[in-house]
Amino acid sequence: MNRKTVVSLVSLMLILADAGAVRSEDRPSAVPPKRPADFKPFRFTYSTEQLKEKFSANQMERAAKELEEIQAVNEKGPWKPTWESLDGHHAPEWYRDAKLGIMFNWGVHSVPAWDQKRIKLAMYPDAYGCWMYVDPLHVAHHAEFWGSDFQYDDFIPLFRPDEYDPEALATLFEETGARYLITMSKHHDGVAWWDSQWTKRNMVQMGPKRDLLSPLLEAARNRGFKTILYFCYEEYATALLDENDAPCYRTWHFKSHLGTHPLTVESRRRVSGNIPVRDYYDQYMTPLVKEMIDRFDPDGLWMDGDWTTPPETLRSRELVAYFHNKAAGRKEVVVNDRFGKGAHVKHGDYFISEHNFGGAQTLNHPWEECHGISQSFAYNYEDDEETLGPPAELIHRLINVVSHNGNLAIICGPQSSGVYPDNVLKRLRALGAWLKVNGEAIYATRALPPYEEGDVNFTRSKDAKTAYAICKQWPGKSLTLKAVRAEKDATIRMLGVDGPLTWKQGEQGLTILLPEALQDEKARPCRDAWALKIPMQPMVTAMVRKNLEAPVALEAVGTCERIVYTLDGSEPQPDSTAYSEPIVLPAGKTNVIKARALRGGELVGTTVCAEFQTSPPVPPKPDVYLEALEPQSFKTGWQAEGVSTWRNVNCHGRPLKVLGQTFTHGIGMHANGEVAFLLKPRRKRFVCRVGIDDAAEGGGTARIKVFLDQKLLCQTPVLSGRDGPWNIDARLDGVADGSLLRIVVEDNGDGIGGDNVDLVDAGFID
Repeated sequence: MNRKTVVSLVSLMLILADAGAVRSEDRPSAVPPKRPADFKPFRFTYSTEQLKEKFSANQMERAAKELEEIQAVNEKGPWKPTWESLDGHHAPEWYRDAKLGIMFNWGVHSVPAWDQKRIKLAMYPDAYGCWMYVDPLHVAHHAEFWGSDFQYDDFIPLFRPDEYDPEALATLFEETGARYLITMSKHHDGVAWWDSQWTKRNMVQMGPKRDLLSPLLEAARNRGFKTILYFCYEEYATALLDENDAPCYRTWHFKSHLGTHPLTVESRRRVSGNIPVRDYYDQYMTPLVKEMIDRFDPDGLWMDGDWTTPPETLRSRELVAYFHNKAAGRKEVVVNDRFGKGAHVKHGDYFISEHNFGGAQTLNHPWEECHGISQSFAYNYEDDEETLGPPAELIHRLINVVSHNGNLAIICGPQSSGVYPDNVLKRLRALGAWLKVNGEAIYATRALPPYEEGDVNFTRSKDAKTAYAICKQWPGKSLTLKAVRAEKDATIRMLGVDGPLTWKQGEQGLTILLPEALQDEKARPCRDAWALKIPMQPMVTAMVRKNLEAPVALEAVGTCERIVYTLDGSEPQPDSTAYSEPIVLPAGKTNVIKARALRGGELVGTTVCAEFQTSPPVPPKPDVYLEALEPQSFKTGWQAEGVSTWRNVNCHGRPLKVLGQTFTHGIGMHANGEVAFLLKPRRKRFVCRVGIDDAAEGGGTARIKVFLDQKLLCQTPVLSGRDGPWNIDARLDGVADGSLLRIVVEDNGDGIGGDNVDLVDAGFID
C-alpha cells in the first residue's frame, strides 16, 4: 500500500469516527504557537549512521543479556509470564482506596499543542507527531503555522521548560486531592524523560538537557503519592537496521504499522537520537522498559500504544511478571489492561475507560476513567472557559466514576514552559476544595448498588456500616431515598455541617429534612455537590454475571444472618427461600428475583429487585442455512463494506467465532445493519445463535431483533463481547408469499467500535 493510499484511508477513518470535526478555519480565535522567525532545522550531535557505528552493536549485545535477566527473574519469582499467573494479581488496596489520580501529560507535543476540534470525542494534542504527517487537517494546520519543511524533531529545541518546578507541581496535585501520580516517561514520539542507556533520544541528550522525570517522582513521593509510570510500546517513527544492516526507519500510527522506509533528509528529523537496531521490541523497547522499572521502582505501570501488536510480540507479559517479581515482598504494585491487542478489559489489575465513562465499567472489577480536564488529553492552546467546562463538571465526573467502582485519572498537561494556565488551576483547586469537605464520601469507599438514584450517587464505607448519598443538585428542603434504609436511631449528617439532621423511614423511603439555614447557598459547606452520611442497614446485591448463561449470585452488603429471596415477583418474607448458592434460572424467560437481608429474625435493608432474561435452549440445526440463500436485501455498518463475502466470515473476513467457539455456518454483520430473506409458506421456524464475534476483542455491545415483515417476533437483550451465544427459536406463523424475515442488528450506542455480530447456525426449519 503506497503512502497516498494510507493517507486517504486514515483521513476517511477520522471522518467516519467523528463526523463532527470542525476545520481549523471554523475554530474560535486564539493566539497559536508558530514557527520562530529564526527557525533552523534541528540537528542532533550524531547522525543515524554515526549512532549505528558507535552504539548499535553494543546495544544489541547488551539487550540479549537483559532478556536473559528478565527470564531468570521470572523463573525464580512467584509471578510467571502467563495469563493464568498474571490474572491472579489484583489491584492493591491503596489503588482501590485512592480514587483520584493525576495523569501528567507533557512533552515535546506541548509546543504545537493542537488537535482538530471534535464535537463529542476526545482530542489528542499529544498525537500531533503522528497526525501532522498523515491527517489532511493536521497537515494543513502544520503547513500554515509551522511550514511544510518543519519536521517533528524541529519542535525539540523549542521545548523549553524554564518554569518547570516539580515541587510546585506536586504541591498542586496534593491540593487537588489526588492520591497517585501517573507521569509520562516516554510517549509515542520516543523522547524519554531520563538519560536512558538505550536511546540518545531523551531529554538529557537533547532539548532541555536535563532529567525531567527523577525530580518529579521524588517530589511526589515526598508528599505520599504513589507513582505510576506511563510509557508507550509503539512509536510514530523509529530508526532501525534493514536486512543489509543499513539504517532505515519504521513508522506506526494508532491503527497499523506502516512498514520500514529508506532514510531521507526529512525523516532523519523524525528519529533523532535513535540507536538503530535490528529488532525494535527485543533490542530497544523491552530493555528500555526494564531499565525504567529497575531505575525508578514505580508503584505502577500504565502501558499504552498496544492496539496493533499482540502481547507476545510486545513481551508485555514478561515485563509485567518481571515488575511484579521485583516488587514481591517489598510493596504492592499495579498495572493496567493494555498488554497488547486482544487484552483490553480481559487482563490487568484494572481496566481502562478512556474519555468514555462506562467503556471499561464492570462494577465488579477495578477500572479507571482517564479523562482530560477538557476534551483534550494534553495542553491545547485553544482551551478556554467553554471547552474546560465549569468546575462542577469535574466534581460530578469524579462522583459518577467513584460511585460506579472506578478511579478517575485527570489528564492535564501544562504549557511547554512547565506551568498550567490559570483556567486549569481554577478547576483543579475547586475539586481540591470540594474534597476537603467531602473526601470521606470518596476516599477508601466502595460501590453501593444501585449506584445512583436520580441526581444522587451512592458510595459506602468498606465495612458497609455507612452509606454516603452524594447530591449533585441541591435537593431543597428534603430528600427521599428508596435505595437505602437507615439504622434505627441513626444520626444522619451532612459532611461539613455540625449537628444531626431530622429524618424518618416510611413506605416511600428514607426522607431526610434539610434545615432552613442551609437553603441559603452561602451557608452550605461547599458548592456543586453535597454528601449525606447515613448509618445503613445491611442490604443485598444481585451480582452482575460474567455471561448471560451463568447463575445469579446474591451477596450481602453488611452483616446479616442470611439472605432470603423469591422468584415469583412477591416480596421476600422471613420464611422465604434462604440463599445458599448461585441461582440457576430457567431458560428462555424473563426472571424477576427479589431478595432481602435477615438480621435478628427481622427483614432489614431494602428489597433488591433484579430482572434477568435468559437465553432459550439451544435450537436444533436448521434444514436450510442462511448462507445457502440469497438475501432480499443486506446492509451493514461501514466496517463490513470491504468484505468480499458475508457468508461464514465475520466483518473482518475471519472465521465465525464467539467466546472461542468456531462455527462453520453463519453470517457476519456490523451494527447498525439489517438482512432480509424472502420467505416461502413452508417455513415454520427461524433458528439462530448470535453473539459479538471474537474479532471485537471483548468490546462492543449490540441488540438483535427478528421481524416477520413489520411484526417483532423476538429480540435479545444487549449482548456484549463477554457474553456467550444467545439462542433464537422463533415460530413463523402466518407466512405468506412475499413475506420477509428481517434480522436487525442495533448498536447499543456505547461509543465503542467493534460491535461485530455473528449469526451462527442460522436458518429455517420447514
